[in-house]
Amino acid sequence: MRLRHVLIAAVTFSTALPAGAVTVADGPAPAVPVVDGTPVCGTAGTGPHSTVPANSVVRAGTYNVLHSQGEQDAWNLTKRLPQILDAMEAADAHVWGLQEVTNNSQHGRIAELIAEGLAARTGRSWDWCWFLSNPHVPGEPDVNEGGGGPLSDQMAEFSNFPSEGDFREGVAVVTSLDITEARSRRLTPRAYEAPVCIPPDPLGCNLPAVFDSRQVMWTRIDTGDAGGLDFFNTHLAHGLTDLSGVTKRAQVEMALATIEQWASADPLPDLFVGDFNSTSEDDRYATVVDSGFVDTYLDAGALECDPSTHVGCTSDQQQITDTPEPTTTSRIDFVFARPGSCGLSSLDASIVGTNAVQQPDGRWLWPSDHLGVRTTLRCDAASR
Repeated sequence: MRLRHVLIAAVTFSTALPAGAVTVADGPAPAVPVVDGTPVCGTAGTGPHSTVPANSVVRAGTYNVLHSQGEQDAWNLTKRLPQILDAMEAADAHVWGLQEVTNNSQHGRIAELIAEGLAARTGRSWDWCWFLSNPHVPGEPDVNEGGGGPLSDQMAEFSNFPSEGDFREGVAVVTSLDITEARSRRLTPRAYEAPVCIPPDPLGCNLPAVFDSRQVMWTRIDTGDAGGLDFFNTHLAHGLTDLSGVTKRAQVEMALATIEQWASADPLPDLFVGDFNSTSEDDRYATVVDSGFVDTYLDAGALECDPSTHVGCTSDQQQITDTPEPTTTSRIDFVFARPGSCGLSSLDASIVGTNAVQQPDGRWLWPSDHLGVRTTLRCDAASR
């Protein structure tokens, strides 16, 4: 199938959506059918899985690792992958929600490579699951294991334009615990934003609006004696048009509804992590907190992001800098937790991925354009 057929199908879908009925201030995004898919999953390593004793702690993290669009300059994933592994190993989390995880012909499955790297470093088995975010043709069923279908596969072949090579990126869960189930649900698409790109910009706005897809991935994780853990990972839409706030609000509401549907009633907290492309001052953050989730980073006593010092900030990290000091200016990466039938304590929190490496030219290469977050949580049996 030729690219123009894919574009015709996608544009037909986007123009069919009632963009005129959407208002920036308070209007809803168009209603869409529920599209669920099956992540591709595997196990790396031959050692035992980690276990969490009853009344012990779970260390959970989120990290946007920056997709690859080739090996040029700051996007060089071959160089950055060891730094990503260094950062994750040092943080010592049981489970990670990762965003912008590449799966292409050049690099293979980065989720699997990360699991293999951590397994080799820790001597434990690491489970991994991955599901396609982009590119995805709106409305196409996720018939492939790992998401997508024939139209999306065709689109991926052209998504690196004008560079060569294919492009696929998604979300992943990587854990030293045992994943027993996994599922993904596509969130509200943003194709209705395409007609309002001002000025029209096919490569920078119109086409990304049509093919940009977001989802929430669920994994059910066996911790051992501490019981089962429901872990949800997402990556909400980035700012693209004046309607992007509407899109993000619709996506977070759909993700929360999915959590209500899929999470089990059990002692351990439900974890909801990811790159929310929203700060603690946005209504999307308030929506999550009002639904019963705790911002574990602040709950552990860590300070809110200070753009003047970059302390506590996770976003807008320059990939190559003149000094080893971070450039981050906002906090949009969160580890939220909703207490189960036991009490929830956030014991500590740390920022991940500050390990820039000096290059031969004297400048510093960072693992990602985000810093990650890792928190330590305890389920207090006395509150059961």
